[in-house]
Amino acid sequence: MAARRAVEKQRVSVSVGVVASTSKGEHGQLLGDYGAFASIVANGLKGQADGNGDNFISSDELFDLLAADFKKRRITQTPQRFLPDATRPRLTKETREAVEKLLGYLTVPRIDESSLSTHYDYARFLQPKKPDVDIAYGLAQLKLGSTTDAQRVFENLARDHPKRLVPNHALAWQYFLQGNHDQSIAALTKLVNGLPKPLEGAEHDAYAQHVLQFAGVLRQFGVSALDTRLIFEKTKPLDTAIKQRADGAEAFFRTGVTAVRKTVDQLNQKLRNTTDPTEQAALRRDLRRLSFYTAFDFKVIAAAVRAGLER
Repeated sequence: MAARRAVEKQRVSVSVGVVASTSKGEHGQLLGDYGAFASIVANGLKGQADGNGDNFISSDELFDLLAADFKKRRITQTPQRFLPDATRPRLTKETREAVEKLLGYLTVPRIDESSLSTHYDYARFLQPKKPDVDIAYGLAQLKLGSTTDAQRVFENLARDHPKRLVPNHALAWQYFLQGNHDQSIAALTKLVNGLPKPLEGAEHDAYAQHVLQFAGVLRQFGVSALDTRLIFEKTKPLDTAIKQRADGAEAFFRTGVTAVRKTVDQLNQKLRNTTDPTEQAALRRDLRRLSFYTAFDFKVIAAAVRAGLER
């Protein structure tokens, strides 16, 4: 039931209710020479669904008939209902386009700072105080290399919009690069706790998978590559948050942890096998260089921001 209720909230139409014959991954079954769904709907529209006898068949009555007949006939497919939703969009079409323009700066080889500021001011003028605008602008600033400005933007967003994921994602990365490991782990913990749980039977989406692996990489980099600078005690809140999710998150997290362990072992092996001082110095630098293990994936993060513009 939880999965069905979640699907029913998806925005399919602003004025028309939709009843689908199956749930995701199911196949329609036959009832005689015709599909079970089509047969029951046809009979329902002929009057079987008119439960109260008012000569009007509502979507509720038709859906109830489908559910009851499927159960009675032991038909193993689950019809889905999508209710009309005329809720006014959170962002106007113009604002969504303006955010897209800001996100576009993440793909250009060189960002023109003046042009970026102009587009940011215009987006804020369209709909002030919308976090999507500031998130896109903060990402562009981070890509530009204006890390101080980006950090200020994301810290304000994390404070004012604690349910938004990208600010803590960006802050975790920036804090770690600065050597501020306590704050990085705190931001990662908030990020992991904020990830929505997937629907029953579904997997985490691409962004959630990336976040969980990213958290595993940063956590293990701190423990393995930085030796005693980040002790296990400091990672306990993050480890606990992962374990408490119980939704498959730990598998993706462990992928990141394992990747770092493997890389650290390979680098240490190379160190043991060389006597060249120059090569040894380069390997030791790589051991302590976060960018050697992972990167801040603007493409994946921008895709997640875009997906949220329609919500």
